[in-house]
Amino acid sequence: MGEEDKKDKKAEASDDEESQLMPDPMDAMGDAMNMDNYFPGNDENEFRSLNSEEGTPILQQCCCCICNCETKGTQGMTCCCIVPIKCGVTTIGVLTILLAAIGISAQFFLMLNDRVAWWYCLVNLILLVPQYIAASFFIVWFGKDNVNSRGALGCTCIMVVVSQALLATWAVIYFVWIYEGETVYWGWGTTEEGYIKYQKKYFIFRELAWAVIVLVAYSYFICVVNRYSKNLRAERSEEEKASFKKQRANEDKAEKALDEIAKNKGKPVKPKKKAKKADA
Repeated sequence: MGEEDKKDKKAEASDDEESQLMPDPMDAMGDAMNMDNYFPGNDENEFRSLNSEEGTPILQQCCCCICNCETKGTQGMTCCCIVPIKCGVTTIGVLTILLAAIGISAQFFLMLNDRVAWWYCLVNLILLVPQYIAASFFIVWFGKDNVNSRGALGCTCIMVVVSQALLATWAVIYFVWIYEGETVYWGWGTTEEGYIKYQKKYFIFRELAWAVIVLVAYSYFICVVNRYSKNLRAERSEEEKASFKKQRANEDKAEKALDEIAKNKGKPVKPKKKAKKADA
């Protein structure tokens, strides 16, 4: 073999190594478009809820009754150092729903304010969308407490943090560079004499202070709901994973069959007859 052939082979090998090291742009685009990287995935494929022995409720004497706010999986875990963690997560869910409900109601009423532009409220409603989604996740968890619904709670708190940060940023932009005058008139449904009057600097400080309170609280709540989720699940064995996948496949087939029956107005679907092969 000549020296030129050896050089060509070395060059081809180096090109192959570089191609393996360099990431494929199509793969990177596919990873960016995969929504599972940004939203909670289906944890039920890998984990299961604690069984009756692992998650046995623990009865405790409360102020006036006996409650079961703890199980063996969450025994000793608290929220804010004093509240049982399940009670704390429930309170976080209620606060999230109230925060979303009050936020959307306030923006619709604020559209009646003659001193504030209507599109300021419209942008606020768009920025509140993550809070609406977060509230819906908590409502799902209230309805059914399972591995998937618990796993999504950390994402809900992150949504509230992002939404509140964007709201505070938009309020500063609007009232510093767009809003005219040094007095902010806050109110609706009455004449301007009935509005609450704030100095612009104080109003901006008020909005930022509220945003800081929500951001700090929900940053802590992320840790609380993640601890609650992780301590109430157990990893499936390989046999359990295979059995669960088979069960989900059977459930999907049953749902498709029911959909076909519904499309045919309640009549059972007749299996298609296989065409007979022609004799050669």
